Amino acid sequence: MFKSLVFVSFLAVALASPIDSGYVSTIEEMFNPENESAVCKEESEKFKQCFEVLKEEAQQYSDEPRFPTREEINQSIVEIRQAVECAGEVTCKKLKLTVYIMETAAYAMEQIFGEGYSCLDEQNLKAGLVFCFQSEARMEEVQAGGIEALASKMKPIAKCITGWQDCETKEKNAFYKGAMALADFAEVAMKVAHGVQTKQLGYIETFDKKFNRADFDNLEL
Repeated sequence: MFKSLVFVSFLAVALASPIDSGYVSTIEEMFNPENESAVCKEESEKFKQCFEVLKEEAQQYSDEPRFPTREEINQSIVEIRQAVECAGEVTCKKLKLTVYIMETAAYAMEQIFGEGYSCLDEQNLKAGLVFCFQSEARMEEVQAGGIEALASKMKPIAKCITGWQDCETKEKNAFYKGAMALADFAEVAMKVAHGVQTKQLGYIETFDKKFNRADFDNLEL
């Protein structure tokens, strides 16, 4: 189920800024074809069709927040990659951004719930999240710097959380790769949500990054 992937992907963000309908409305805004070129309208309509099941499951997330099973995560990864393949190559910036977010989230879960799975303990993870947020994202810094300051703390938090996990080096490195991809996902998603909610769409309209797994495959603690 995609909602299980949404749960894990936003777990770190949720501690600082609880998920609400604003994130779901962001999805709606991302596919709003108003004032777009004919090509972007066509691509947006195809995206709606390809991602419809995922969007519906994401909307159900807040009703059933829980830690997902390994099987649910694996199914989520399959669903995301099928949707991305269905959408095909895109030229619109906001759709490139959406593809990047989805591919990054899928990679993160593949690492954490794959080779890094022995590192994953729900209680340990939650305790690490609380500690690492408090130590890496100090309230006064976040309040002074706003969304940019909070987003910049995602990767230090991910590294800190990895250090909390009790597992062998090989498995911990896999977990670390996934955690850093997850941090990148959270950083981008936070900026997108903030941009939509404040009507400052520059970040979305200029986004031109493609997911490259080598950016994370080569990471080691």
